[in-house]
Amino acid sequence: MLRHLIAIGALAIAAPAFAQDAAPAPTAPPDIAAIVQADWPAYDQGAKGYLNQAEFSTWLTALKTNSGGADDPAKTTKWVSDSFKVTDKDSNAQVTPAELTAFLQSKAKPR
Repeated sequence: MLRHLIAIGALAIAAPAFAQDAAPAPTAPPDIAAIVQADWPAYDQGAKGYLNQAEFSTWLTALKTNSGGADDPAKTTKWVSDSFKVTDKDSNAQVTPAELTAFLQSKAKPR
């Protein structure tokens, strides 16, 4: 499922090149909730039902790295830390699947 998010990001970047000769056709947004559900067990160590900051950091760093965006480790670390604060809506130091899904949906680029 991580590959789905990477592919979505790659398509979002490449879409302008493909659309030079034709009008873009509307497409359905990715099912981010399904992707989160499928990948969740790989990051939720101990199956607690939430991600702590280290687990969240591992997931987001992997997403950024696999999408070709992790060029500066200091910037990536700051981005992940800031993203955790934004994603953890109830400030309990735990990110739930619903919180992660909402965060990723807010960042998804239209295809």
